[in-house]
Amino acid sequence: MPRHIPTILVALLIFIGPAGAQTASDSPIRITAKMSESGALSNQGVATEKDRSHLLVTASSHPDNMEADGRYRTSGRNQHGSAPVPEQDAFWARMESLCGQAFPGRISDVTPYYASVAEAESFVMHVMSCSDERIHVPFHVDDNHSRNWILTRSDGTIRLKHDHRNPDGSEEHISQYGGDAPTPGLATRQIFPADAHTASILPERDDNFWFFDFVDEHTLQYGVHWPRHGHSIRIEFDLSSPTSVPPRPWGYED
Repeated sequence: MPRHIPTILVALLIFIGPAGAQTASDSPIRITAKMSESGALSNQGVATEKDRSHLLVTASSHPDNMEADGRYRTSGRNQHGSAPVPEQDAFWARMESLCGQAFPGRISDVTPYYASVAEAESFVMHVMSCSDERIHVPFHVDDNHSRNWILTRSDGTIRLKHDHRNPDGSEEHISQYGGDAPTPGLATRQIFPADAHTASILPERDDNFWFFDFVDEHTLQYGVHWPRHGHSIRIEFDLSSPTSVPPRPWGYED
């Protein structure tokens, strides 16, 4: 992502982890649905990094979201035409309802690969701006204001991009990674498999996917999974306890 390794570790570890830390296997893991009774993504109590290689999640109950080999579709284009998708409309409305507010977060699940992220003392998401077509959510980690989650309505689905900025506002070398959510998804959850741009700048991450999950009316989770190697992290935000709005993110001060 950034120009050298230290910047990657500081600025992007939460999303993609240390560069080059891969295991030997290149075989994709088959992804199968497994959820808790509440419908929240669940690791079913696994405790070790080896066990977590079997962490199973689901984009939605719709079979159109899966390839024949069990992997998520890399294209999130509306599989049922360009008409609005009720589940995604409902998800968008949930996000919009948070607009203008900031919420504290904590790491709720992490594999050893991402363990150093726990050293941060403060996680804050700020739903800074919203429209019918775009939602901008800066994600602040301590005094690092480089991270932005950009959700847009595009190609009949919802697109997530990670926009990373340097302190001077310029875009970092590794940025705009993410993907399109396979439709329909759920009204409470959308998952974003890595797109072609992500695979081109981070080829070892071509099976990554990110998610937003409204676990209940008071909890929103954001996470990233790297199925091939079993690495994952999940951050939980308390929607019942809005916090002070943080400084504007780098590059978006105006």
